[in-house]
Amino acid sequence: MREVGLPMRETRERTPGAIIAYQLGEISPNRKARFTERVLGADRKVEGRTYRRRGFLDEVPHWKVNRGVLLVRAEDRTRVVRALREWTRDVEWWEVALTHQQVRRLQRTPSG
Repeated sequence: MREVGLPMRETRERTPGAIIAYQLGEISPNRKARFTERVLGADRKVEGRTYRRRGFLDEVPHWKVNRGVLLVRAEDRTRVVRALREWTRDVEWWEVALTHQQVRRLQRTPSG
């Protein structure tokens, strides 16, 4: 039986990270397509062949949690927020403590 108020298991030091939320708002379809290609990266089909057009986030370890929501390492937050603010001012971010599994996921693949 454990005492009330004591953790069930020892807590490990957590790695700092950031959740970044953005909204593009009312922008033209052409501008949205350019945002997707330049920031998120996109697959392109040309004459039956598919190739990847690399975007800014292909270079940054991230996890696309949902539409308009990214999880990044704390050290990458400033770069990502700056890149997103080139396209929209509606960018918010919060510091979070990453779990061990989240850190492993961010290390495994930069494409989220």
